[in-house]
Amino acid sequence: MLTPLASLVLRSSGLDLNYTTGFPQLTVWRRKMVELLNLHNDVSQSLNESLSVFLLTLSVFILTILIG
Repeated sequence: MLTPLASLVLRSSGLDLNYTTGFPQLTVWRRKMVELLNLHNDVSQSLNESLSVFLLTLSVFILTILIG
């Protein structure tokens, strides 16, 4: 499926929209974007989990100092 902007560009350049599925660049670009977004999501989730563990550890450390 093409974005409205891609459809407009292809239509204004005189290309028939029935043949747009023949452009491998769109498929490759879309696949690369999905890969980058998946990597971003994985890194974000990993950082969030690491930050949660760090904050929990820090809280326990501070509590042991205050209590102990």
